[in-house]
Amino acid sequence: MECGRDAMKKKLGELCKVVSGTTPKTGIPEYWSGSAKWITPAELDDDSYIVEDSARKITELGIQKTGLSPFPAGTVLLTSRAPIGKVAIAGCEMYCNQGFKNLVCSEKIHNKFLYWFLKSKTAYLNSLGRGATFKEISKAIVEQIEIELPSLEKQKAVARVLEKIRHILHLRRAQLTALDELVKARFVEMFGDPVGNPMGWQRVRFDSLCENLDSYRIPITSSNRKTGIYPYYGASGIVDYVEGFIFDEDILLISEDGANLVARTTPIAFSVSGKVWVNNHAHVVRFKEIATQKYIEIAFSLTDISEHITGTAQPKLNQAKLNAMLFCNPPLHLQKQFFDFVSRVDNTRATIQRSLAETQRLFDSQLQEHFG
Repeated sequence: MECGRDAMKKKLGELCKVVSGTTPKTGIPEYWSGSAKWITPAELDDDSYIVEDSARKITELGIQKTGLSPFPAGTVLLTSRAPIGKVAIAGCEMYCNQGFKNLVCSEKIHNKFLYWFLKSKTAYLNSLGRGATFKEISKAIVEQIEIELPSLEKQKAVARVLEKIRHILHLRRAQLTALDELVKARFVEMFGDPVGNPMGWQRVRFDSLCENLDSYRIPITSSNRKTGIYPYYGASGIVDYVEGFIFDEDILLISEDGANLVARTTPIAFSVSGKVWVNNHAHVVRFKEIATQKYIEIAFSLTDISEHITGTAQPKLNQAKLNAMLFCNPPLHLQKQFFDFVSRVDNTRATIQRSLAETQRLFDSQLQEHFG
């Protein structure tokens, strides 16, 4: 870790008070729906930073009967199980369940510096997990973790730099999200809601618009997968980069199975072009008109397809159901106008994505420089 010659190696137990939590009995209503914030590991994700609220609240009675101790604003929250290594900073006084080992910082360590240190050590923290049923890091383990500690002034300077880069990353991601919303808004403006069809467009079967190429897909097994330069696609996007390719053209991929068909956390239809490999978890279709492909791709993002999905444990959109889906089919010249608009947006998107990638590289290099 490159924090300067003034850096000293310290244990976290020397710098922080470690605070654990517990869960009030869920069967006692008087313990719940109060005003005291009580947080669980499930509420943190990879993007968590300052948290100022919790999904559930507990009452003063619940606090007293359970013997809970609060941790103050500024405490660094560290999940110790299910999963290990999620990090955030408390923006106000809170309580927590037993899935945390939180760190109340002394005046010797800046809480944001500690936050970034822990963020950079996810793999290491997981390696410290102990337990047969599920892995967990104990209070004693957390207290023994060593950190190279520069002067407080240096700590704050490092934290400020990382915070600024994080802010830029958020701005770039927000710009990409705004572009996605812009495209959807333009779609609705030109064509209306694809389900309600307020403009009265003719509806046609999906398979009348394209050719299905599923029979050309070949899954790659772990034993014969070789690292290469060609994107290897699955149900929700790129899975890996491999040595060969199957397709070399403009195609639309549509999720065939998986939880994303229901959750829709990522697009279920996405255009790809050039040399790619696709496994059997994504339908592959070729359109006569690239403008229609882009139109259908966005239509999927605005359409509830739940009635076409089979299975519960493993949701699936099979080929027969996909082919039978009905889509509005506006005049081709309007689809081409929409495609031209999306192409201009995509040019802007590409510029932002390049900036995002460069900023991410800078961020990663800063973490490496300061925390190894």
